[in-house]
Amino acid sequence: MVHIGFDIDGVLADFAGIFVPWYNERYGTAFVESDFWTHEFYRIFGVTREQLNADIRLFVQTPLVEQIQPYQEMPAIVQRLAQTYGQHSQVTARFTAEAQQRSRAFSDRHYPNCFSNIHISHHPEENPRGYKGAVCKQNGISVLVEDQVDYAEEALTHGIQVILINRPWNIGHALHPSVPRITVQDLETTLAHMFNGVH
Repeated sequence: MVHIGFDIDGVLADFAGIFVPWYNERYGTAFVESDFWTHEFYRIFGVTREQLNADIRLFVQTPLVEQIQPYQEMPAIVQRLAQTYGQHSQVTARFTAEAQQRSRAFSDRHYPNCFSNIHISHHPEENPRGYKGAVCKQNGISVLVEDQVDYAEEALTHGIQVILINRPWNIGHALHPSVPRITVQDLETTLAHMFNGVH
C-alpha cells in the first residue's frame, strides 16, 4: 500500500491567496503572490519571524480563514489518487489549536473521504520549524507532496520521497536531483511513474 502525505498550505490550500490580502489591508502594503521568492514570508514583509507568526495567529482567528480555497483542480486530482492508492494523510506545520481544527474542517469540506489522518509536525520545543521527515517516517508515509524546499530537503534525509509543487516561493531554489518539480496537473503521472503501477 502506497501512503502519500500532502502538505496543506501551498499544496492543498491556497493560504497565501487569503492571508496576503488580509496582511496588506492591516499594514497598508501591496504585496502580490509573485513577490514571494521565498517561503520565509517575514523576509518579504521585512519583519521578524516572530512578528509574522504573531500575525498568522491573529489571522487564523478571523472568519477569513473559512474563505481559504483549494488550488484549482486539486480536489479532483486528490479524489482520483485516493481511489488509486488508497491511504493519504495530511502533514502540516500549522501551529495553533484553531488552525488544526480548521484544517479538519477544510479537509471535510473540500477533500471529503480522501484523508485518513492529519499529522502535525510542529512542536514548540522539539520541532519549532515544523520539519516533516520524522513525522512521515513514524507514520509510514513514503511520499510527501510539498511546496517548501527546506521541508523537502529535510524529508529526504529520512528516506522520504518528495514531489515539489511549483510555487513562486520555490522556483528560484535548486533541488536535489531525486525531487521532481512539477505543476499540479502533473501530479498523477509523476506518482504513476514513481511507483510503476504499485498501489
